[in-house]
Amino acid sequence: MKKPLIYLILAIAIIGIAYQSYQTYDAKQKKVEQQQKQVSQGGLEVGMKAPNLSLRQEGKPSI
Repeated sequence: MKKPLIYLILAIAIIGIAYQSYQTYDAKQKKVEQQQKQVSQGGLEVGMKAPNLSLRQEGKPSI
């Protein structure tokens, strides 16, 4: 009786770890897709960071 219970608990733990790993992976993939979309379209969507910009005037960086 104890062995099936131990196997059940172990299986639930493995499934939980796999699910959490997938959620983390999926979130990273969505972030990468969003960044690629930003680069390809040249625009920003809600939640995206603006790129760092530096302007030059007569060959010198402006302040």
